[in-house]
Amino acid sequence: MSEFCGDLKEVADILGPEVARALRGACGGLEIVIPEKPPASGPLSELPREMLEQLCATFPRDRLYIAKGTCPRPGETRARVHDLARRGMTTQQIARRLGITDRQVRRHLAGRRLSAPHDPRQMSLFDGRKTG
Repeated sequence: MSEFCGDLKEVADILGPEVARALRGACGGLEIVIPEKPPASGPLSELPREMLEQLCATFPRDRLYIAKGTCPRPGETRARVHDLARRGMTTQQIARRLGITDRQVRRHLAGRRLSAPHDPRQMSLFDGRKTG
C-alpha cells in the first residue's frame, strides 16, 4: 500500500508528505475546496498556519478529495467489493464498510460486466476497415 493516493498524492508531491499527513489528519474522508486565504474556522484551520498558507497559495479554489487512510494495492479494493457484493451487501453497505463512496463501489461492480458481443459488420473506428 502506498501512503498517499489521488489528490493527497499530488499535495505530497508538491508540498511534502508532512503537509499531506496533516491534511489527512484534519480532513480525511472529506471533499474540500481550498480557499484563496487561510480560513479562521473549519477543518482546514486545524493545520499549522505555515502549512495552511502553503496549501492556499498552491491550490487556491481547487476541489480535493482527502482519503482517510493509505491506498490499497491496485485490484485489492475491487476484489473486496466483489466479495462483499457476493455476500449480498448493498452498494451503500459496501461503501461504508470499505470507506469508499458508493459511486466507487458501482464503478468496481460495473467493471465485471461483459462487453457486448463482437459484431463482424462493425467498422473499426481507427482505420475504416471492417473488423473480424
